[in-house]
Amino acid sequence: MVATPALVPAVDSEELTYNISLFEASEISKKDMKKRVGTSTYMKLDSNEPFDTFVAQLFVRIERTFSPPKLAIEDYIVSFSIPRISPSPITLATPDDYNLLLERIKKNKDHSACVYVQQKTKNKVGTYQFITGDGTDTFRRSERTRKMTELVMK
Repeated sequence: MVATPALVPAVDSEELTYNISLFEASEISKKDMKKRVGTSTYMKLDSNEPFDTFVAQLFVRIERTFSPPKLAIEDYIVSFSIPRISPSPITLATPDDYNLLLERIKKNKDHSACVYVQQKTKNKVGTYQFITGDGTDTFRRSERTRKMTELVMK
């Protein structure tokens, strides 16, 4: 009789749950994330998945929600928080940030984290954008030119 080798997992892996909140650019003016209106979804990944897989799965959710003409991570602000472990949002933009997320998510009993995806505002031709403490204000070039002219003329 031939002995069959026992199946041993190569790497210890746990299933992690990511609760994802997707927000349009117009919601950035609301400082408190809890007051923002967005779309919620989730995804489950193994803890041994690389950063690229995480980003690819995030892109699937972004594409379903926003249907952008092109997908680029630079067009979004991504952050995460973990209740009772890391309650304030932390930026999630690099593999090192992802490793921090994995490290902290494993401390949580239910192995879950909240991921926030905020669409960045786009500058349109003929507008200026000013980021203020209250959010984003956009002025048309003609309005700004008129105001500047009034200041100079005084």
